[in-house]
Amino acid sequence: MSICDCVAGINDLTLHGQINNMLCSIVKHTKRESALATIVYSNDIDFDFRVGNMRVRVVNISKESPDANWFLPEHVHHDYEVHIIEGGRGYISLDGEDFIVSKNELYITGPNVMHRQRSDKNDPMSELCIEFEIDHIGSKEGAAFYSQEESKHLIEVLSRKYTRPFHFEGEIIRDFYTIVENIEKKPFGHYLYAQTLIMKLIIDIIRVIAEYSEENVSYSVPRKTVDENRVDQIIRYIQINLNNSVTVDDVAKLLDISPKQINRIMQRQLDTTFHGYLYFFRYKAALDMLINTNLDISDIAFATGFSGTQQLYRTFRKYARMSPKEIRNKKPDEIAYLNSVRL
Repeated sequence: MSICDCVAGINDLTLHGQINNMLCSIVKHTKRESALATIVYSNDIDFDFRVGNMRVRVVNISKESPDANWFLPEHVHHDYEVHIIEGGRGYISLDGEDFIVSKNELYITGPNVMHRQRSDKNDPMSELCIEFEIDHIGSKEGAAFYSQEESKHLIEVLSRKYTRPFHFEGEIIRDFYTIVENIEKKPFGHYLYAQTLIMKLIIDIIRVIAEYSEENVSYSVPRKTVDENRVDQIIRYIQINLNNSVTVDDVAKLLDISPKQINRIMQRQLDTTFHGYLYFFRYKAALDMLINTNLDISDIAFATGFSGTQQLYRTFRKYARMSPKEIRNKKPDEIAYLNSVRL
């Protein structure tokens, strides 16, 4: 029995994984005959983030330099490890099944999969490794539901036991080193950028596996309904033509439907009419100018498409319960709530 097997009877997987990783780390460094050590890049950074309906926590990002004497005895983890072979050759055992890995190949060890690794003495292996936890987070409605379906599918592919290597082309190694560069140099935005690249790396790896497994996508990407697409076009038209005379007839011609249909669509999707949305949008634009510029109120009325200051005042009375002049005389904290006013 190896030293790592001593913890096999522990039921708590998190505790089991922590103890196992600690023991196997000791084994890794005591079994070496050469002085070369594993390079760990992520010790002081907590990569714990969400993307869509997936939560990802990176446990470790490391590189194993070429070493003819490198050997890691049987052990397990409570999380996932992706091993990317940068060069050389190695011998891997997963749950008693043996295979050989070489340059531009990768293999995966999932939770609680017993595995053993050894470098070829004549062609020592250089290995990049990312160890991570990944879970999907439930959701029941809208686009979030489809994101959940996608995350479940990705994790399902990742979770299978693969007792073989997968050949890869492309950017996997380059992305790994870009992640490392962001961790070490810490340029502006490095944490978010590294998260994005970590997620890209994981998905690219899953795609490599799925290609070999001839995996088919079993979920569909959410599509806008006809009404949703029309509402988006209506809103874009209003935004672009804000300081012009905008009529429901203009939009009806653009979409090749009747003005009555426009109002029915707006009522179903936004619970308002075309003109209700138009004047509320103009109000919000005028409010922003009123607070953030020194323009005359008459100029603001013209810039936001109102027929004059009288119409602007009536609209402000409706939505803000104050006149534009009264708003200008208020302190910012006294009118901050106006930004949250909805239709």
